[in-house]
Amino acid sequence: MPLAVGNILKFTANQLYLEQLMQNVFFYQLMDAPEGIGVPDQLQTMLEAFQAEVMDPVRGRQVSEVLHTTYRVDNLSDGVTFGELLVNQTGQASGEETPSFNAVNVKLVRSTGITRNGSKRIGGIPESAMQGNTLLWDSTDRNAIQAAFGTAIHNPVGLENILAPVIVGRTLTVDEDGEESYVLDLEKINPVLSAFVTGLSTQRSRKAGHGV
Repeated sequence: MPLAVGNILKFTANQLYLEQLMQNVFFYQLMDAPEGIGVPDQLQTMLEAFQAEVMDPVRGRQVSEVLHTTYRVDNLSDGVTFGELLVNQTGQASGEETPSFNAVNVKLVRSTGITRNGSKRIGGIPESAMQGNTLLWDSTDRNAIQAAFGTAIHNPVGLENILAPVIVGRTLTVDEDGEESYVLDLEKINPVLSAFVTGLSTQRSRKAGHGV
């Protein structure tokens, strides 16, 4: 199906680290038509821009034991359109590896009260980037990640913004068996004002035997 301005797109970055799958999920609203003839080419443009502007800054701060395998985009607005980019690239930071559940927390600052603030966690950071519970990143590291997570993605061959970061809210639903769950609600779209590196955190799901 054709892409339309206003579509909500989900980007998933898959990584392997210490035999654990790490995933980072981002949401964007389509602002302008990306380069490419036909939807597959347009999705490829967006994936390559996502790689360059969002995930390359992340890889630059992860140890070489982190392997980025694939990036995927799903159009949540139509429920069927998707694309995938094979990556096969490792982290670029030097230093000793840390446990897979150690992470840098990044806060996504909301524009309105329709959702909570968002958050992302970056795993695979080197031992040299922390001391006890303190993150040792300097302003260069912090600013690079804050810009990557908190600003729009650009057209690779132009200056126009094509994807604006958003937070997608969730709504409680109850199925026919009475089971409750929270599902993404495309009526609750909250533009990201900015991103802020808050410090070190943990990701329980990335502990051995858990997963993403």
